Amino acid sequence: MAGRKKRAGNPSPGPSGGPGAPSPTLLVRGGWILSMAPGGFQGHGDILVREGRIQEIGPDLPRPPGASLLDASGAAVLPGLVQAHLHLCQTLFRGLAEEMELLPWLQTRILPLEAAHDEKSIAASARLALTELLLSGTTAVQTMETVHHTQVVLEVLEEAGVTAVTGGCLIDQGEGTPPSMILPAGRALEAQLSLAREWNGKRSGRVEAALCPRFALSCSEGLLRECAAASREKGLRLHTHAAENKEEIRKVREITGLSDIAFLDGAGILGPATSLAHCVHVSPEDRARLRDRGVHVVTCPSANLKLASGIAPAAEYLDQGINLALGADGAPCNNRLDPWRETRLLSLLQKVLAGPAALPPGKALETATLGGARALGREKEIGALEKGKRADMVVVDLEAPWLGPGGSPETRLVFAAGPAEVRHLVLGGKTVVRDGKFLLWDPAEAAARAREELKKLLSRAKLPS
Repeated sequence: MAGRKKRAGNPSPGPSGGPGAPSPTLLVRGGWILSMAPGGFQGHGDILVREGRIQEIGPDLPRPPGASLLDASGAAVLPGLVQAHLHLCQTLFRGLAEEMELLPWLQTRILPLEAAHDEKSIAASARLALTELLLSGTTAVQTMETVHHTQVVLEVLEEAGVTAVTGGCLIDQGEGTPPSMILPAGRALEAQLSLAREWNGKRSGRVEAALCPRFALSCSEGLLRECAAASREKGLRLHTHAAENKEEIRKVREITGLSDIAFLDGAGILGPATSLAHCVHVSPEDRARLRDRGVHVVTCPSANLKLASGIAPAAEYLDQGINLALGADGAPCNNRLDPWRETRLLSLLQKVLAGPAALPPGKALETATLGGARALGREKEIGALEKGKRADMVVVDLEAPWLGPGGSPETRLVFAAGPAEVRHLVLGGKTVVRDGKFLLWDPAEAAARAREELKKLLSRAKLPS
């Protein structure tokens, strides 16, 4: 495959180039660097990494004795991509919930399938998702999992080495929700707070627990208020869905007399620690609320198209000063977790809404990197290639026939690149993809385990055909 060819003269990984501990020293040599930092380095050069952090960026850096080398010639080097809205627990359900809008999709397929998860199936689902995500260049995620077994997802995220903000979804009501997923507000919240006490600031520090009320129709106002208070008191991030589907919005207004956004705002949910996924149908008044509260909007173009939800006004959000991030959502509403496809669609769909100059490639890449890092509250650590930041980076081949011969690196990446062009991936100085080969675990084994666990889950779920 053109995007994954072995390059002549590539050194062998050596003892510090494989999937073990981070290399003490790593030199990424000879790529076109897109730092994504305002005023940061852009051009041909090298990146020197020591102890998992970027030490220097520039042209013709000397190779320190004993340093591992990654060949980036003919490739772009950019920060690892950040996906700020995902459901790892849904990856087993790929292809099992087709041709439906949001509410029947949730009520007749997704929620019953989530309710049938056990620890083994959710681990297999998360591992399969992370295999796809890492091979496609994603190094940081914000995810919302199902009600139970969230500890298992945290463990898999920690093993993979990604930066992650995650939580089990909070549900205390909702039409069509399996009874096992509905928990009293206090019990549901305490389960997530317990995870935060165990994980936040502990272990590697890369993985943290957040509060994830599912969406307005599945949460009482009391639960939302308790989440908002806990977020403020304990410094926890909030992650929920809002304004995705017209019928959802109609039902929220019927019950509360308010729009999704106004209802969440009244409960105290909106703020600078909050990410709202989708925001497809948002009035000018509610957009002002999002801006004034400092909310992060996470757009999911493929999922919004597949569920016939609509097209989010992403370019307008950016024009109004609202931070925008990107996510593939879940496998059963996409069906890929491919950040390149989402970045391409983001830019193209905004051109339909706002004209051919709307959301140019550089801005789309910023959404997929620094915008996502801001949504996770990790912009001081990730999202740009700068001295002192965590060495999360993706090396993307620019020499495939469909990527050239002309055009800026940004244009080539956004409109023509895909997972096949990911040559190397580095997580905190540790090479986890080299020449397209995944080094953390066996991808075929992960896929086989997922197939095995799906059979058992479907037997438990007993869904009508």
